[in-house]
Amino acid sequence: MKSKSILTTTVLLILTFQACVNPNRSTNAPKSGENDSVRTPAVIPDTAGFNRSGDMVTFMQEANYFGLKQLALGNLAATKAADPKIQKYATMMVRDHTRISKRLNKLADSKKVKLPSNLRASDQQHISQLKNLQAKAFDKHYMNMMVKEHVRMLDMYKSASTLGDHPIQNFSAKTLRVLEEHYKAAKDLDNYLR
Repeated sequence: MKSKSILTTTVLLILTFQACVNPNRSTNAPKSGENDSVRTPAVIPDTAGFNRSGDMVTFMQEANYFGLKQLALGNLAATKAADPKIQKYATMMVRDHTRISKRLNKLADSKKVKLPSNLRASDQQHISQLKNLQAKAFDKHYMNMMVKEHVRMLDMYKSASTLGDHPIQNFSAKTLRVLEEHYKAAKDLDNYLR
């Protein structure tokens, strides 16, 4: 069981780094000659095929890391972003993830689970690198990263909703609705910036 938790955490870390490694790489880049004004609607990806093994403690710790990262990135984007729409999105992220964090901390306290209080060193380093980007490049990178991060978090929260622990299920279900809204808005803004 412990090796599953370590494996799950390792996979999540690797995926997080992959989302941020190359800000210029995009799998959704328009093809040559394609009309940029035609946008596909934001559709929440079906993550039912992903492996959703995990436990309550791992979920709560990973959810907390995600929240800490969203708060740090949101605060940075609220001041660094060139586009007012991105600034508005970032402000929403800070507001919503502050609320989610409070609920998660209350839940963790009730379960006697210690949550990390700092970002991982790799995330801190990545945020430092983002500070050096030009504002427009930052906007594109930030929104692309938000789309990818939210796909992973939607899967993780869907998984947690099946853990069998009712307080975790309730927290996950309520938070999933917010994360789905974040994903849709991020997808729309990511398309808008292309």
